[in-house]
Order: sequence, then C-alpha cells, then structure tokens
Amino acid sequence: MLTIGQMARCHALSTKTLRHYDRIGLFRPALTGQDNGYRYYAPAQIATLGRIVWLRQLGLGLEEIGQIARDGGLEDVNHWRDSLQLHAAALSEAIARQQRTLEQISRYLAQPQRSLPAMQTPTVVDYPAVHVIGMRWHPQDVGTIAETWQRFLPRQGEIQSRAPIMGAFGVCEPLADGQ
Repeated sequence: MLTIGQMARCHALSTKTLRHYDRIGLFRPALTGQDNGYRYYAPAQIATLGRIVWLRQLGLGLEEIGQIARDGGLEDVNHWRDSLQLHAAALSEAIARQQRTLEQISRYLAQPQRSLPAMQTPTVVDYPAVHVIGMRWHPQDVGTIAETWQRFLPRQGEIQSRAPIMGAFGVCEPLADGQ
C-alpha cells in the first residue's frame, strides 16, 4: 500500500489535491485507517490517477472526469476515446469562437487610430400631451406591413381633427425567429 504522500509524488500532485479528489468522490483511497483516518492506495491505482491527471492536463474539468469515471470510462478504451472526441469537438468550437474574436480585434487594430467617441448626453425634451394611435402587425395578419400603413393613411384626417400630428411612426419588433 502507498501512503497519500507517496501516491501524490507519483504524479507530482499535492496531498491536498488527493484529499480533494477523495472528498468529491473522484479518486478514493483503497483503504482508510479506522484509527487514524490515513489514506492508503493500492499500487494498481497509480495508473488510474495518471489518467485523471492526464485528462486534467487536456483541459477537462473535474466534473467531466468524474462523469467519465462513473461511466467506467477510465478503464474502457472505447468510452475513453468517445470522451476525448467530445472534448476535442468542444475545444474546436471554443478555438473557432476565439479565432473570430481575434479577427475582430485585428480588423479594429488595422484601422487608422482615432479618438474614442465622446460620451453622448441625452437631452430631455418636454412635449405637451398628445394622442397616440398605434398599429400592430403580425405575420399571421392579412397583408404586408406596407398594406397596413396604406389602410392607416386615409384615416389621418380623423387623427388631425383631434390634435396636431407630430408625425407618423412605426415600431418594428423582431419576430420569434429573430427576423
């Protein structure tokens, strides 16, 4: 049997790390002394700990490694490969996102240097009370947005008789599909 210190030295870890792995259920000792609480590891566990250390070096989180261990993936070559392929795909996506960010930064830096835009200060304008008439168009409505406005224009006279028109406007909201 190996003490916790001996096991830690096998993979250049601290005893604190092994205690943490035990506490979260990732890597438990083969035996814990009932009298003193010391942790003892079997020599066969050296390889398992080596796989955990390697997965950490590859960037997998402890939860991911724990799931692989619970699924038997630390001992099964096929599961091991599947887990690494999933991680490789996630890394590829992260690299692609980072590459897009780097390209945006590079495009910005390639532009001529200019000063930062001045902060915009909003101006508060008070208007007298007005009547507001609104229209709403949905994709399931009959006709297009332009046709809806065409039905509105002849009725502008009704609105003018109630209050002066400050202008006509429309508000477009994005559709559920983002359009």
